[in-house]
Amino acid sequence: MNRAMINILGVKDPKFLFHKSVTSILEPTEFYTALSGETVLRKKIYLSEYSKYVESSAIFDQNHHILVSIMKDITKEELHKQKQEEILKKSVDITDAVIEKNMRAVQEISSLLGESIAETKVALSSLKETLKDDE
Repeated sequence: MNRAMINILGVKDPKFLFHKSVTSILEPTEFYTALSGETVLRKKIYLSEYSKYVESSAIFDQNHHILVSIMKDITKEELHKQKQEEILKKSVDITDAVIEKNMRAVQEISSLLGESIAETKVALSSLKETLKDDE
């Protein structure tokens, strides 16, 4: 295990990792997959024990009997993505609430004026769908 991985894991004392199996530190699924001959490329993994997201690639070199694994810390990107998804969901919820409120007002006005509210509902629903499609 190199210095970059030690930093990703947030281990203060690298000696803590000496004489430990990789599978006792990290989820072994990708390693077993690679050992079976299937290459693992850019798989997103959440390391819950370390509160980190990594992008993992693993390949087994049968000629040299070496398993090579490369992991990239993508925690910042994943947290940003989750935050964006939350904001989008809140926006859709707010749009829903506004549509409902406006529909009640439009129904009251249209009943007084004797007009149909179908066009207004279609326009507001279209706005809502546009926001949902951006997810």
